Amino acid sequence: PTTRRYWSGRPRESVTDFPVDFDAARFTPTEVRRLDEAEPRAHVAVAWAGSEWTSAYAVPLMVLQTLVGQWDRLNPASGGASTAPSALARALAAGDKCHSYVTFNTCYKDAGLFGLYLAAPPEGVDAAVAETMAYFQKLGAGDDAVLRDDDVARAKAQLKANLISQLDALAHVCEEIGRQFLTYERRLPLAELLARIDAVSLEDVRATAEHYLAGAGHAQAAYGSIAGLRKFEDCHTGNFS
Repeated sequence: PTTRRYWSGRPRESVTDFPVDFDAARFTPTEVRRLDEAEPRAHVAVAWAGSEWTSAYAVPLMVLQTLVGQWDRLNPASGGASTAPSALARALAAGDKCHSYVTFNTCYKDAGLFGLYLAAPPEGVDAAVAETMAYFQKLGAGDDAVLRDDDVARAKAQLKANLISQLDALAHVCEEIGRQFLTYERRLPLAELLARIDAVSLEDVRATAEHYLAGAGHAQAAYGSIAGLRKFEDCHTGNFS
């Protein structure tokens, strides 16, 4: 009732002369790199074209994001080389090549970005990026070493817990209502979203990873003490097959 009261009368067409009928966004693999040795760490973000909100791949990508997860060497709860839930986290925790990483999955009306941001010591950034790109190559190939039934089950359970916990924040709920009206033209019930997550299978996640990662070019942004980072063209996942 509250949603209908405040949103049912919203305009369906633009009421200004400002153009709104833009062409669909186009993802372009490219790089921005800025060396700054005054910054003691290296910061690198890698991203691939993702999905729009209404895509059939949107929910499997949410599961994939949770599966890759995040890791911080300073947080004991993140786990170590033998205890971290994600294969990537275990690989990066095994040495001193990375401080932390976090996966992101940003959806827009007609496009999306899926990727990862990491922070590393200058002497470890190249190895950290190489480990990360090798991992994404395996994800795109559906390798059992990084993508199994129990990985998907864990990611689905964690994703649902995250979504439920966000209901405690009124600002987030209001933002979610607005976003869903702009993308789905309706308020998406939590039960429906949880059911969509439950319906995601290992095969769905494999197909999604293959669709967005296998052989795909990526965009990259690097900043800080990155003198040791290999050239952008050498970071392509195809170099790690």
